[in-house]
Amino acid sequence: SRGASAAAPTARLAALVSMVGFCEQQQRLRRKKRSARAESVVLGGALGCGMCCGRIALETPRGEGQDKKGKAPSSALAAAPAPVTLAYGAKSLFDAMPKLWLQKDVRKAMREEKHPWIYDRALHQLKEEPASGAVVGVVFKKDFIAVGFYDPASPLRVRLLTWGYELPDERWAARVAAEAADRRRNDKRLQRCSGIRLLNGETDWMPGLVMDAYNGIVVVACDGDACEAFWLPKLNAILRAFIAAGFGLTCAVRKGSGEPLWFVDSKAGPPGVSVFEENGAKFEADVANGHKTGFFLDQRENRRSIRGLASGKEVLDLFCYTGGFAISAALGGATRTTSVDQAAKAIEACQRNFKLNGFDAEIVQGSKAQSGAAHSLHVGDCFDFLEEAAARGRLFDVVVCDPPSMAPSEKTRGRALNAYDKLNALSLAVVRTGGLLLSCSCSSHVHAKDLRKVVLGAAEQAGRKVTIEREDRAGSDHPLRKGFPQGDYLQALYVRVHD
Repeated sequence: SRGASAAAPTARLAALVSMVGFCEQQQRLRRKKRSARAESVVLGGALGCGMCCGRIALETPRGEGQDKKGKAPSSALAAAPAPVTLAYGAKSLFDAMPKLWLQKDVRKAMREEKHPWIYDRALHQLKEEPASGAVVGVVFKKDFIAVGFYDPASPLRVRLLTWGYELPDERWAARVAAEAADRRRNDKRLQRCSGIRLLNGETDWMPGLVMDAYNGIVVVACDGDACEAFWLPKLNAILRAFIAAGFGLTCAVRKGSGEPLWFVDSKAGPPGVSVFEENGAKFEADVANGHKTGFFLDQRENRRSIRGLASGKEVLDLFCYTGGFAISAALGGATRTTSVDQAAKAIEACQRNFKLNGFDAEIVQGSKAQSGAAHSLHVGDCFDFLEEAAARGRLFDVVVCDPPSMAPSEKTRGRALNAYDKLNALSLAVVRTGGLLLSCSCSSHVHAKDLRKVVLGAAEQAGRKVTIEREDRAGSDHPLRKGFPQGDYLQALYVRVHD
């Protein structure tokens, strides 16, 4: 019949539609898998830092204070700034903005993890390059993803600032700075400290910008010319946000030169040295020419720990710089401290810091020289000093080994691990039975698991039985940020030596 003849094609059509739907579903699944594989390849180099052997840089490494999934506690994380609603008609600003086009579809990872770096190899080539520090939009096809500033001189081509349609202007900078100020103002661990890291770059959501304050004097460090071009015009707004939060800031200078960048009182001259306090200790910071910004603020909590462990102990501070650990130990009641650094100017500053805290310290030239002073400062090579001390049978109750970064790039990582291995073996050889080694690494190329492996291997090499009692990180004014493991750069292991 006519009805029966019409039913057959209808059934065939329904079957065909069902088959097409199934095929489309399978194609979507295949595309999803391909996209996931593409992200896993691209993100290691495109959004990662190149510091992790091409691994995806999208998860905070697990360490002390983190849960079983490797997540840091909320108090240790700097939350992303709250988004601002776009004003009507403001989208035209973004339409006129220079655009950079992603080669791969990594939008999901960019939006969820908010890693702040994009490398040049992740982007299509440009016909016309934006200016250094210019604000640019990052796009995949027709999808506007994020806003950052452009660096033509670095393979790290874009540092991302906002996600979606939010303009990173002075008002935005002041708001993000105010959030960073609130985190520090409410931190009980910083209440007795006038040396504070105000901004820690990427982990405070202000990539490339570091600001340390020493008793009101701010040292500003920008990571390259593009960072300077973007951040310096916003410096006044940023500093005013900290002042509004209760921070007594008087001036700001450029790292490495002391060049004045900002003053409350324009009649004041540029400072060279600032004396600040840290949990009852006094230190000077060379804000014009010192290492980093003048002091190693990131080790604050570890200095506090050594002070609490030092009573009645003999303490060795290797790579002492200006004496942070040794002076903390002396204030904690150490019977004797020995500080070693090959930089004569650092040792001279160390002597001044001892005096600031009410102690006399004797400077000794050379790693083989000996001193009968309660606090001796040796100008010499730390490796040579350790070998000489072991040859003489000299032992210490506490040894602090905090070398400068030995792995400035991923290419030097292997050589650095060998150096760490030798250094830790030499250090363990001069620790008394029952004593403690504090072994540190400040390179993002050397992870916590690397340092643990180094220390345990060095113990076997030195013939010592050890237990890693505790692991620590940088101070609370150096926050972590989800999706940015490069910010977790400082590793500190407390190693007990049993025999």
